[in-house]
Amino acid sequence: MSRVKGGKGFVLLLLIVTLLILAHLWQKLYITQLSQRIHSLQQTKGRIEEENKQLLVRWAQLSHPQKMERIAQKWGFSYPSPQDVAFLISSSPKVGQRITANKKSK
Repeated sequence: MSRVKGGKGFVLLLLIVTLLILAHLWQKLYITQLSQRIHSLQQTKGRIEEENKQLLVRWAQLSHPQKMERIAQKWGFSYPSPQDVAFLISSSPKVGQRITANKKSK
């Protein structure tokens, strides 16, 4: 009987050691995968930051007033004459108020 009991203890000890080794290996594999993912994300972050810098430079170039005027002139745009400008005076309707068009005859 004692021999069977000792054999069960050995098998149980062997099973526990095997499970600990497997858990350790799984943990190492998981850490390796996470490290690779972190490296990949850091590379992506670097590319996005570089693209962002380039876009900010491009935006600054395009939003410069003189640059905008040159582009507009190149496309045929020009400043309006005073006769081309009309000012509209309007009051905001109250909430729920119906808006109707009023035509004034001359």
